[in-house]
Amino acid sequence: MDAGVSAEIELIYDELVAEEKMKSGSKYERLAAIVFKILNREEAVVHDLKLRGDGKETAHQIDVHVRRGDQELRWIVECRDFAVDASSPKIGLGEVRDFASVVRDLRPDEAMMVTTVGFTGPAKTYAGEQEIRLAILREFSDSDWEGRVRELRFVGRFSAPSDLKITQWRTMDDDETRRVKPLLQAQGNWGEEIRFDAREEVFLDEHGQPETTLAEVIDPIYQKIQKDLKPGLNSGTAELDRLRHIRFGEVLVAVRAFEWEVELFGWTHTWTHSFADQIARLLMRTLDGKIDQAIFERDIVVWEFDNEGKVRPRQ
Repeated sequence: MDAGVSAEIELIYDELVAEEKMKSGSKYERLAAIVFKILNREEAVVHDLKLRGDGKETAHQIDVHVRRGDQELRWIVECRDFAVDASSPKIGLGEVRDFASVVRDLRPDEAMMVTTVGFTGPAKTYAGEQEIRLAILREFSDSDWEGRVRELRFVGRFSAPSDLKITQWRTMDDDETRRVKPLLQAQGNWGEEIRFDAREEVFLDEHGQPETTLAEVIDPIYQKIQKDLKPGLNSGTAELDRLRHIRFGEVLVAVRAFEWEVELFGWTHTWTHSFADQIARLLMRTLDGKIDQAIFERDIVVWEFDNEGKVRPRQ
């Protein structure tokens, strides 16, 4: 292995992509291609492609090529993998100048250089003049968690109403109340709680003939009541859609409204999604600050390369 190439990058590639022999730096280029695929899932990403500029004979080897849709050229990426303790630990002006000549020939929509170690001041200045974006792609370290979210917390607030309880029926008027009160008292129903099955019990017409179930009339009223409920016990009076009749024992009673109670139960639930069980292996960070992202093991292992170097979902 070239002493200048970072062993950590090769180890990550061998563990998560494939253990195979490649020329120095190729594993870094391929990891970079996977990272660009993770960041741009809808785009075609190819490793190690030769391209010529319009009207040019000279072919340029491109480490990573990103193409969107039918566009022939979008991004070209130059990758430089060096160990941090190498004799020249940063990319200098010469390397950026060489890449700039390729950019001028090919005229991509965007050009980027990525490295494990960073760039010298003159290299940064020249890259800015040539509109070449610079980025760091390296092994992720524990210190990179500083300032990052380690877990996401979601707090959900829920509520659910009880069944509607009719506490009292309102007769159509005082005369109806005076009429039915002695009849109900005689059969022991006045003031007593009478339970109805709203799905089975029916409203009647004035002659005692069935019209419709209580549920068909009361359910729409209940839906409106729910919109204004507050936590705890709620009560009120609701008007029926029209004058209805209901039978209490043997007595037919004309009713126009009812008094009700509904209890609204509320609770909260907290979910916590932790990244502690997810292993970050790479850090991608552009010098312009537009990308600063941890790349996790689970993100890398789902990709592989076909025979033409294109990144594709693992078969």
